[in-house]
Amino acid sequence: MTGTAAAATSPVSRLSLVLPPGFVRIAPSDSPLTSIEPIVKQAAANAPQERRTEVARFVRRQLRDAVAAARTQKVTDLVIPTALIAGAALPASLTLARMAMNGEVRTPSQLLISWLARGGTPIELDGLAGVRRVRELPAKDESPAQRQVAYLTHLPWEGQWLLATVTILTSSDPAARETLEAIETLFDAILQTLRVERPEVSA
Repeated sequence: MTGTAAAATSPVSRLSLVLPPGFVRIAPSDSPLTSIEPIVKQAAANAPQERRTEVARFVRRQLRDAVAAARTQKVTDLVIPTALIAGAALPASLTLARMAMNGEVRTPSQLLISWLARGGTPIELDGLAGVRRVRELPAKDESPAQRQVAYLTHLPWEGQWLLATVTILTSSDPAARETLEAIETLFDAILQTLRVERPEVSA
């Protein structure tokens, strides 16, 4: 999708998600002191005494790296798992961004149809028509191989697009395929809890 992150020039919808235990939602624009450190402290408190320093260091680095990447993409919300499973973090994240079309003259339905034509599948997000599209991205430079699952819908009262992107690190190991599919299914379920609360418009 060609577009730019939309500037907040008017009231925008409030987005809510129901997250499983061990997942956190961060606004990358917030101060790390207020957005990251409370999560680090909670993660450390939940860890065994002998691993608290190690867990705090790991979670802090994970969050800072994820937030830095989200800021470069002008993301408004970042969702990542911080709980360790079998000693490792879930290799996935979810970002939310509002996008304004950049000089393209096309209707919302035309853009959604173009996504369908490129391998997308029709979905609904809180009753709004949308498209879900999966892309496999090979490893490049310092970026590992990953699967990106994008969910696109139009917010007509804002004149903007909502783009949710799930990024899952992948592996060439066939044994990891089941885990990859399970992670993708989990994030599909999370996106189905998305609720869009329209802003009140003064008369």
